[in-house]
Amino acid sequence: MKREMKRGTWGVGRKVARARALVPRTTHHAFTLIELMVAVGIMGIILTIAIPSLNQSLHQDSMRKAVQDVMDVCRAARARAILDGVTMELRIRPGDRQFTIAAGLVNAAPAVGNAFGFGDDGVVER
Repeated sequence: MKREMKRGTWGVGRKVARARALVPRTTHHAFTLIELMVAVGIMGIILTIAIPSLNQSLHQDSMRKAVQDVMDVCRAARARAILDGVTMELRIRPGDRQFTIAAGLVNAAPAVGNAFGFGDDGVVER
């Protein structure tokens, strides 16, 4: 009787082992909540460091472009003044974001110093 029990239990275990071998194992590939929290934290730290430098570099480019635009208009006004032999005025309209060059008053007294101000319509006046 002991012999039959041993044979029976051993045979069942062997059958279970064969059944497990035939069934493919499914492994779950996923991230734990802790891993996700660490990754989000690292991304937050990197973005906190990177955003101010990106903002600064973008601001410098826009400032360079604005300065270059003003210099180009000043060169054009100077060239027209030399070619036409008249005083030229550079009018800056910040509301419209436009620069205009116009012939100045011929008999106007020269302005003292470099004092410029914005008029009511946003045009630079001296």
